[in-house]
This record gives sequence, C-alpha cells and structure tokens, in this order.
Amino acid sequence: MIKYILILLVTLVFITGCGENATSPDRNDSEQLITHLSLDYPNPSSVVTTISFALAEDAWVKLEIFNIEGHRISVLIDEELQAGCYQVVWNGENASSGIYIAKLQANEYKYSKKITLF
Repeated sequence: MIKYILILLVTLVFITGCGENATSPDRNDSEQLITHLSLDYPNPSSVVTTISFALAEDAWVKLEIFNIEGHRISVLIDEELQAGCYQVVWNGENASSGIYIAKLQANEYKYSKKITLF
C-alpha cells in the first residue's frame, strides 16, 4: 500500500481548474505563458508540498527543487506539456528541515519560490 502512495506522490496530475490560490506573474496578460502560479501549499510544510501552475500554451516545462545552497535535489518535471492547469506533489520526506527553492521554467520564462520544510 505504501509503495502505491509514494508512486502517487510523484505523479503529474492534469486538472481542469487552477484553484483559488493561484497568482499571476507580473507580466502583461497578452504575454503570459504561465498564467497562474502557486508553487507551494501548505507552506511551511512538514513533508508534502503541492506545486500548481497553468500554461497558456504548450511549452517545455522544467520543475526543479534546490536546497538553499543551490544544489539541485529533485527534478519533478522535464518534458513538453500542453496548455492547461497542472499540480505536482513534492514529497520532501528525504529532505531535512530548512528552506528550499522550487524553480519552474516554461520555455524561456523562469519563476522561483521559497518552500519551507519543518
């Protein structure tokens, strides 16, 4: 049972709605590729954090987690995605308490946000 739960935690989920906690990046609406961004909830988190984003058009997406020293500790997505809303669950079970950075790149656009594990 635990094996199936862990597999589920690293699965990319396509969703139909973007949620109320999503925010728009600071760019002109006509130029936005990432239209909604909510890179962590709950934050702070004890172990599991959900990262949500929406794409206005198809794009190559890379979502990575870095520790505060800048070392990459996980690559959650590195593939072409269709326009739409997505959620990814990061299980920080093997990560120690502290501050991490979630870096989301869609084509040439890059966004990052702090995640705190306690």
